[in-house]
Amino acid sequence: MRRGVTMGKLTNKKAWPIWLGAVVVVGAVAYLSNTYFSKQDEPIGKPVTEQPGEQHQEPKPAQEPAQQPAPPTTPTPEPGTSQTPVPATDAISFAAYSGSGSMNIRDRGYVNDAFQLKSIDWSDASRTLYVFLDMRAFEGVAYFRVKDETGMLLEPESVLQAGEGAPAWSPVQAEIPLVSEYKGKVLLVEFYTKSASDGSRTNPLLLKIKPE
Repeated sequence: MRRGVTMGKLTNKKAWPIWLGAVVVVGAVAYLSNTYFSKQDEPIGKPVTEQPGEQHQEPKPAQEPAQQPAPPTTPTPEPGTSQTPVPATDAISFAAYSGSGSMNIRDRGYVNDAFQLKSIDWSDASRTLYVFLDMRAFEGVAYFRVKDETGMLLEPESVLQAGEGAPAWSPVQAEIPLVSEYKGKVLLVEFYTKSASDGSRTNPLLLKIKPE
């Protein structure tokens, strides 16, 4: 009888380490399984969050520079025409066919590098119109002629001879006959010098008058 009891006790003493090992193994397997599946649930990478200053912006189209208006061009005067603009669009009118008189035109701007027009005089007795001016020209020689508004030549080229040549200014006068056909007609009196190299007209100055 004691032998049976003794064997039972020995059997129980040998069995408890086995049970303890089994419990440890089951616990380890459960822990490893839980760790594995927890990692599977985590995202692979962290989401990228944009910073406030790093927001994506669509590229703006390049703006073309504003076109500046072309500067106005100054027309080149034709050869033989006045390089000094006529101060008044209307012709200077005066009663040349009813007595004698004089008109000061110094303040009207009839001036260029070769001529300075001063006054217009007329005489009923001589039927002559006088244009008084100062001029400076090579060897003291200049010219004038008279045309109508259509460009038709009325008085041919005449010479103006000064007492001194350039650079000195010298007084001269241009004489224009007051024929009856000129009454009430616009006359274009052209003053000019000539180039010493090719004889072309230089320093032109235009006087527009209307004797009445």
